[in-house]
Amino acid sequence: MSSQIPIISHKEESAEHVALKKSAVRLLKVLGAHHVIVEASTVFGPIVDVLGFFGSHKTVAVECGQCDKEKIDLLKQYFTVVVHLPYCYTSKLVLHSHKVLVDKIEDELMDAQGEK
Repeated sequence: MSSQIPIISHKEESAEHVALKKSAVRLLKVLGAHHVIVEASTVFGPIVDVLGFFGSHKTVAVECGQCDKEKIDLLKQYFTVVVHLPYCYTSKLVLHSHKVLVDKIEDELMDAQGEK
């Protein structure tokens, strides 16, 4: 039995966007997410590219590729941590960026210990 999480790909979605979503899933798994959803629908409107669930009702929403500030700001109202992985994340700086991003998310999850 495979523990692979299927990556939903739309016809208009680029291979680079799909690769970013796969990176986001791996990132959330490394951070210890006990459940990850790709293309998560929300009751308040927007679809989140990748959503990770952690203990104590903590959530990390990851938007991949191009995303406007308004959507990020909206998501911040509903999720513990919101991360934007821009297309440049797939560049040669991925390993460094990945470590920095893991540290940032871990810090924000720890800061939210008493919140939400």
